[in-house]
Amino acid sequence: MAEPLISLLLEQITQVITQQVQEEVNLVRGVNKQAEKLKSNLIDIQAVLEDAERKQVKEKTVRVWLDKLKDVCYDMDDVLDEWSYAILTWKTGDAEENIHNQQKIRCSFLGSPCFCLNQVVQRRDIALKIKDVSEKVDEIANEIAKHGLLQINKATDHELQQQKRTSTSQVDELDVYGRDDEKKIVVSKLLAEKVSVETSIARVRHLSMMLSRETTFPPSIHRAKGLRSILIDNSGDPSLGVALPDVMKQLTCIRSLNLSQSSIKEIPKEVGKLIHLRHLNLEVCRELVSLPENMCDLSNLQSLNVSWCSSLKELPGAIGKLMKLRHLCIYGSGVAFMPKGIERLTCLRTLDCFIVCCGGENESKAANLRELKNLDHIGGRLEIRNLQGGGIEEAVEAQLKNKKRLLYLELNFDSDSDGDILIEGASTPWFWKPGGFVSGRKIAQP
Repeated sequence: MAEPLISLLLEQITQVITQQVQEEVNLVRGVNKQAEKLKSNLIDIQAVLEDAERKQVKEKTVRVWLDKLKDVCYDMDDVLDEWSYAILTWKTGDAEENIHNQQKIRCSFLGSPCFCLNQVVQRRDIALKIKDVSEKVDEIANEIAKHGLLQINKATDHELQQQKRTSTSQVDELDVYGRDDEKKIVVSKLLAEKVSVETSIARVRHLSMMLSRETTFPPSIHRAKGLRSILIDNSGDPSLGVALPDVMKQLTCIRSLNLSQSSIKEIPKEVGKLIHLRHLNLEVCRELVSLPENMCDLSNLQSLNVSWCSSLKELPGAIGKLMKLRHLCIYGSGVAFMPKGIERLTCLRTLDCFIVCCGGENESKAANLRELKNLDHIGGRLEIRNLQGGGIEEAVEAQLKNKKRLLYLELNFDSDSDGDILIEGASTPWFWKPGGFVSGRKIAQP
């Protein structure tokens, strides 16, 4: 159904306008006027959706209208996401570069010294896409009258219910619900008709694939331009690592990518093109040895799971740029330290492990324990490793006692010196185990 999509888009339009005002970045000229027109059209369309959903059962033209609407909604979702991404990029990138010579940067659609050429091109590209999708929505809204679509209010709905109660020997198709597209495919196969996969794949939104050593990565996947999520069950297929760069270059609308338990050795730099990506699951990719730095440009990323990636020794150094990150899972991986900037991830809800650097060549790029200070939304379980007596002051500054959502905290010491001071700085009650190991479960908050 298109109703959830339209509701989401109306919310997104409001959010991105608010975001632009708050960050004082006017990326698109006349955007408020354009946004209001979009919202007005979407509200008009939303009002007749119930009638359209009913009529599509009998009227093919209405069904085609709804399909067009869904496609445009997905396109609009991408454009609004790009717009929001551009604002976030400005906030995390250009603002940092100009912080030393400007207290506040105000950017307009016209030329501004804080934008380089590629950013000007990006603004123009977004403006053109907004104009294009707005025209498509305008066209769809203008077809409402053509299809005789009406707003269903209580009175109209009552009349329809009265009509349904009229005695008849015919089946009212309005009461028949189901997966129409799936039904057609099944019927088609039963009748031995040829189903054109090549034609339909362009409209696929979610895809689950199973690969084995005997199979190769299907090239037809590249045509699924509107793909939103992909789950690849890989049992050692060597072609996956080779195919990934092209997949990431072509399927740039992906929101969720699951490559867990695959045999990939690295994530290609082309991952930087997945600006819409929200969720990246690399759990149990035991041969994975590195993550590219440009992965930190994925401003929309909300969850990253590298648990049990035993060959992965470190996280990208600029991970602090992922300010929307909510879940970071590294338990069981080979990660030896937390990179500096982790303190900027104030949206984090899950951080299952924090590894304190023990010195050596990684010390200059490693975060200290006090970077946990402002991460007060962390909940569930947290293990802190490699604690040493000399880091007590940092541990106290981490203000572990303020992490009210934590259910379980495990403190792992290299030595048992001053461990009791750290426990006191964390919270009570905790349980001390001799031998330099501390663990405990927090009792319900008073």
